[in-house]
Amino acid sequence: MAPSEHNPFRSDPFADSSNPYAAPESMEPAIDISGQAFASRSARLGGAILDGLILMPLNYGAMFVMYNLGIFKPVANPFAQFGTQAVQSLAMFPIGVGFFLLVNGYLLKTRGQTVGKLAAGTKIVSRDDGQILPLAPLVIKRTIIMGLICLIPVVGGFIALADALAIFRGNHQCLHDDIAGTKVVKVN
Repeated sequence: MAPSEHNPFRSDPFADSSNPYAAPESMEPAIDISGQAFASRSARLGGAILDGLILMPLNYGAMFVMYNLGIFKPVANPFAQFGTQAVQSLAMFPIGVGFFLLVNGYLLKTRGQTVGKLAAGTKIVSRDDGQILPLAPLVIKRTIIMGLICLIPVVGGFIALADALAIFRGNHQCLHDDIAGTKVVKVN
């Protein structure tokens, strides 16, 4: 065995701060110029998943009722019935927004939070002044506009993916935040 001064594992060769592959010095959350800490990506994801889990049974329940009442017809071959699916998705959109407002409207109006954001400890505020936005512009800009864009056949799915992946930018904002002029911050 070599003496300890000759041991190549004695010190960490990657501890040098000039190493471009070194781990970051701090894992502090990004903070904007108003002093509010942006919500972490994991908190935003957790809140979105919880919101989706709450709204999913309501939306699928509404579709089940519409199919059983004969309002919607089952689509056996999605490619042959492309137009039918688009019309059904467009018809379900206001119902989905209605459920979203039923579940989250009060919290959004009073606290800038959905149920998922409440559980995740985050809230939606104006990018400009950090204040809670009025309910109507918030829902129209963040939910309805992006939702309608994502309903565009073929490209809508790619836009939804780009919206979600935009969170990996330095400011942790998605495209719907850019459209609405909002940011999601940690609740103190």
